[in-house]
Amino acid sequence: MSDLFINSNGLIPQSLIERLQAAGRECHVLELPEHTDGAAIVRQHFEQLSNEGRYYYNIYLDLTCGFNELSEFAADAVTAMQRLELRLTEVLKVLKYGSQHLARADGGRIWVLCYDHSVNYSVASPSNPITNNAVIAAVQSIAKEVARFDVSVNVFLIHPPKESVASDSWKQAKQSLKVYGMKYKPQPVQHIAELLQMYAGLKNLTTTGGIIPVGSGIAAGNI
Repeated sequence: MSDLFINSNGLIPQSLIERLQAAGRECHVLELPEHTDGAAIVRQHFEQLSNEGRYYYNIYLDLTCGFNELSEFAADAVTAMQRLELRLTEVLKVLKYGSQHLARADGGRIWVLCYDHSVNYSVASPSNPITNNAVIAAVQSIAKEVARFDVSVNVFLIHPPKESVASDSWKQAKQSLKVYGMKYKPQPVQHIAELLQMYAGLKNLTTTGGIIPVGSGIAAGNI
């Protein structure tokens, strides 16, 4: 059984790939398209596999690594807006092509990995609120259309792992992090990957169009 990772450079996808490969799964990787019609490479990849009669079971679209909207807009708002528009256009295409690929098979799952942008109020973690909200809306729309093909599309809204932020920063932010849970404890990346692997292995997945919180305490509605 094969899984695809689009943008596999971050701590979370790397840890998850290690776990899946250790369990005997084959993992392929592609870059996140961030140039005009960059998603054409993803489409061609899906078409090649389909022509060979091969299909993925899990497709992971990782949006936790490689960009930070908050920093980009602070540096140059015009350039950031242009880059954001291009990125979202290509991400939407990836969701479309991935759904079509799985619909031609016996179904499958698409998982979009996003950092909970509200954590940036406490520690210096990537904050991508526009991307997150646009992707969540797209996932909920696509999920309704492809559910009849046994294709599920969900978002993991993840608190940044413990290893992604300096330990002193976590300690200094302990008061503000109480909005999520008393005595907040950032989760090691291995714990996050273990949860994601559990979802990947579920035989009967009954969630689609969902926003699944991953982290310590309450992750929804903290702003």
